[in-house]
Amino acid sequence: LTGDREVFPAWIRERKDFQVFFPRFSDHVITDEEILQQGVPKEPSERNIVELQCIARWIMKIPSTSTFLDLNQATEIAKLAKYRAFRPQEYVFRKGDVGDACYLVLSGEVHILIDGEKVASVTKNSAFGDIALQLENATRGADVQAASPPGTGNSSSSPGASTPNSSLPAIGCEVLMIMAEDYHKTLARCQTRRRKHLVNWLHTEVTLFRDCVESKLHFFELVSIDVPLKKGEVLYTQGESVGAFYIVRSGRVRLEVDIQYEQESAGFFGFEMFIKGQQTRAYTVVADSPTVELIALNRVDCFSPYFSFTPRAQDRIHDKNDKCRDMALRMVQQQLRAFRKSQSAAAANKNTPNHPPVVVQRKFPHSHETPEFQFPRLRPAKWKADNEVVSALQQACQ
Repeated sequence: LTGDREVFPAWIRERKDFQVFFPRFSDHVITDEEILQQGVPKEPSERNIVELQCIARWIMKIPSTSTFLDLNQATEIAKLAKYRAFRPQEYVFRKGDVGDACYLVLSGEVHILIDGEKVASVTKNSAFGDIALQLENATRGADVQAASPPGTGNSSSSPGASTPNSSLPAIGCEVLMIMAEDYHKTLARCQTRRRKHLVNWLHTEVTLFRDCVESKLHFFELVSIDVPLKKGEVLYTQGESVGAFYIVRSGRVRLEVDIQYEQESAGFFGFEMFIKGQQTRAYTVVADSPTVELIALNRVDCFSPYFSFTPRAQDRIHDKNDKCRDMALRMVQQQLRAFRKSQSAAAANKNTPNHPPVVVQRKFPHSHETPEFQFPRLRPAKWKADNEVVSALQQACQ
């Protein structure tokens, strides 16, 4: 009998579809990434079951879908999603367009533009465009443009530009597009479980939303993302660009700058975006309980034309910012006073120690032992073996 690889000729073993279905007999074990690259560009009806399940596993990794989709539901979406590639600086859609699809980013990056100004980015393994699908006859609230590939400037990455080493046009981003009709059959239906309690919780437990009308709460529930954390995980660090606003659903997080400020359930943080002139994070946020559940609201959604925080909610946000800032200032001043006090005490103390910082305590003072005897060093062996081979090894070890 011949070996496994002898059963099939080489030209069959080299086929990618053979490698997918019969990895035991192939010369190359194909990875999920390769299956994804192979299956995504196909028409939905042409994808085989292995490719569909690979795409489904990828869809389940997207933060906005990971909390409520199982493999079967994600596979149904994979059967309907269509592949699209956009050139650098090509518009995915424009402000005012009818919302007819949502998008899952496979590779690259897109920029969210409002009045021509970039307000946010959506990167690989993220979703966008689903807000307009949730509201009846809604239009797009911003422009979405494919970004330029890393290492290229705007002048060299205009639509239709080619890469230096290839005749193919450069790709700014690759997406899976889910049409509105398919979205309502799949994703919207699957989200029902998550929506069931969130609106009521926002209204009753979170002070910011107590005076919000139901339609505004419904909008926030649609665009929010669940963010789970484990103790010790860092959500973001001080100095990073502002990206989202967070509400603590359960657990406790710690805000650090020169102080530690704890935020428990129904509290909120990430309010730098509402402070004029504040473009970076003022705190480092660390999970401080075994499990933490956060609800994240993207910066773009917080300033969406479909929603605005009430004046009372904005006052609460500014009050929280002032409280944290004042606490940080008091703690810094307290630390400065303690430092100056210790410096003054050290300057007033003129007595210098008459002994070195490390003292060897002899066990037997009258024996004239030395520290070297108490703490012997490793020295080469003085004994030399008669055997020439062993003697040579001794010399080599020295």
